[in-house]
Amino acid sequence: MNKPIVSIVIPVYNREWQLKRALSSVLSQTYQDFEVLVVDDASSTPPDEVIANFNDDRTKLIKLQKNGGPGRARNIGVEESKGEWIAFLDSDDEWFPNHLEVRLAYLENSFFVGAYGPTSIFRNGDLKQQCNSRPLKDNEYMLEYLLSGRLKASTPSLMVKR
Repeated sequence: MNKPIVSIVIPVYNREWQLKRALSSVLSQTYQDFEVLVVDDASSTPPDEVIANFNDDRTKLIKLQKNGGPGRARNIGVEESKGEWIAFLDSDDEWFPNHLEVRLAYLENSFFVGAYGPTSIFRNGDLKQQCNSRPLKDNEYMLEYLLSGRLKASTPSLMVKR
């Protein structure tokens, strides 16, 4: 059985200086069978140079002509993706090195079609806050959970099956 391919969607708008950190965390993953789709949401300071400096063929830049917000940029990234699994990362966030490996190990050994988890917030290298997601209620679908109001699962923690 082939390893599943993960498509990582990163929307960016005028954050090329932070995108470098996000991309570094992706390219440093212990699981390496992925593609990265950076969706530039019509930035006035495009991230072309940041992406070019990584010189990684798995990274694709999609440039939008009109700003539509991160949700639209994510949707376009998903439409352009080729992976069996889709993971989301915001341009101002980063993952622990084993993020993809842990998510895939969990999902491959379950009947679930998606996973999410807690988020750690660091400032100047110090852990400032741990944001835990609540578990799904009995018979609650993940989509219902995500659309039910208050933020319960942060975007960078999500991985879903295509």
